[in-house]
Amino acid sequence: MKNLRENGYISMDHEGYITLEPSGRKIAEMIYERHTLLTKLLVALDVPREVAVEDACRIEHVISPQSFEAIKEFAAAHLAKIEKANRTDEPEK
Repeated sequence: MKNLRENGYISMDHEGYITLEPSGRKIAEMIYERHTLLTKLLVALDVPREVAVEDACRIEHVISPQSFEAIKEFAAAHLAKIEKANRTDEPEK
């Protein structure tokens, strides 16, 4: 918390209530975008959801902006096709 406060990502009032500052929100939104896209991509590649969520959580913090942008472009072009193919491979109920 101290690092977040010292870097201006959060503020804390005298009662201890925490407020996310605009710079903190920007980083949180970036991490959330990475997490959701990486999770979707891994699930589309048949990684079990629980594993995909855990792996995305690890990757989202260390992946470079360049690599994430490349993955994002790939996903935009191919993810819908992969998800559709996975749905058609599922046995009918």
